Amino acid sequence: MPLNKDEEIFLEEFKKIKLDPNYGDHLIWSRTLASSLETENDCKNAERIIAIDLINPLFFEIPPSIKKLRRLRKLKLISGGKVKLIPDSLADIPTLEELQFEYLNLRKLPEGIGSLSELKYLSFEFNHIDSIPNTFKPESKLLHLKFRGNNITSLPKSLKWCRELTVIRGSKNLITQLPQFIGEFHKLRVMHFARNEIQKIPNSIGNLINLEELNLNNNAIASVPDRLCLCTSLKKLSLSNNNITELPTRLGELTSLEFLSLNGNRIKNLPSSLFDLRKLKILHLDGLSLSSKDERLLQKKMPNTKCCLN
Repeated sequence: MPLNKDEEIFLEEFKKIKLDPNYGDHLIWSRTLASSLETENDCKNAERIIAIDLINPLFFEIPPSIKKLRRLRKLKLISGGKVKLIPDSLADIPTLEELQFEYLNLRKLPEGIGSLSELKYLSFEFNHIDSIPNTFKPESKLLHLKFRGNNITSLPKSLKWCRELTVIRGSKNLITQLPQFIGEFHKLRVMHFARNEIQKIPNSIGNLINLEELNLNNNAIASVPDRLCLCTSLKKLSLSNNNITELPTRLGELTSLEFLSLNGNRIKNLPSSLFDLRKLKILHLDGLSLSSKDERLLQKKMPNTKCCLN
């Protein structure tokens, strides 16, 4: 089938872009690009590009004419560290549902990326990006947001509109504060912000009744709010290597908890409700100065829990 005219224009321009001189064979590039495309036919029986999936791309930037791909749903660029620029015109494609820009060399995202109303999956892990565009809209359908390994310092205010979110992975950044609107993500199941500079867990976290995984390892958190104990769907809670001195007395209300990591904190006493966590399989307490009484109680009351106490 022949390609739609807009698709042909884009492909011809894309084939001629500047390549990494170490991989400057345009014939190889042309074949690689062709194999990365997924197409479907339109009502005129012309092929329309709906997905581009490239691993270790050979180029430094995508041409602005990508906006001609009016049916593009997925753009995936992974590995190689060569791509430095994604054009702002990408945000002019209304059909985009999935964007993956991982292990590249990006320093910014297209400003309008948050206004893509069909976008469900956005990942830009392990780049050099220092901010997320503040352009999300109330009609957002975003489900997954992943941005590990960047230089993000804060979450944009407009992210509050992404109320369909089920997964946020923002570890290995420079975030100092989790906003209160985190509590509005009622469908959230997984939230990872390990290895940041977070000092406080917001009280609104208690609204996340569907949260199953929370990872806040390696931050600067000094206390755990009682409202965390309202997250009764939690199965995995990781709070290692913070500055926590005590745990909520209501900890035992986390009745679904299977994994709890508290290594490297300043906790000296365990709340008695901890021993009510009947589903707990693994408990990490390495580096804590626990009393001999608590150690004996762990052995007596939690015989089926693997306790790490080095």
